[in-house]
Amino acid sequence: MADLASVPAGTARPAPLLRRLAAVAYEGLLLGAVLLIAGLLLAPAISPTPGVADGRPLPIPSLPARMLSFAAMFGVGALYCGWCWTGGRRTLP
Repeated sequence: MADLASVPAGTARPAPLLRRLAAVAYEGLLLGAVLLIAGLLLAPAISPTPGVADGRPLPIPSLPARMLSFAAMFGVGALYCGWCWTGGRRTLP
């Protein structure tokens, strides 16, 4: 496959819509995997203690823990996208 720099000016065509949508879907899978790993690493820190269940079948983390989880996930996603798209780097799609 030819590199974009080796293609003469004015002859490069943009990718078709279906290919762009496939790239977005693939990027979503990659970002989802990164967020899943980050969530699994963060889960012990935000999980409620077993004694706080009060007889409920599924204890829900407190509001500060959920906010911390959201902020951490947003930060991980921002770091992934920021690192991949700066310095001339690209993501896999």
